[in-house]
Amino acid sequence: DCVLIHGSVIHKSGRNTTQAARTVYTYHMVEKGAAWSPLNWTQPTEKLPYPSIYSN
Repeated sequence: DCVLIHGSVIHKSGRNTTQAARTVYTYHMVEKGAAWSPLNWTQPTEKLPYPSIYSN
């Protein structure tokens, strides 16, 4: 399955109440120059900046 969520949508996952692991992969895409909320749980740093995946 794949779920795409627009960055302006407030969302979360409920608690996993089973004994089974819930494996997930997250992939964030942001347009260059977009305003990134300082409240977001993930932030680029000097040591670990967000890599560019496309350039002209």
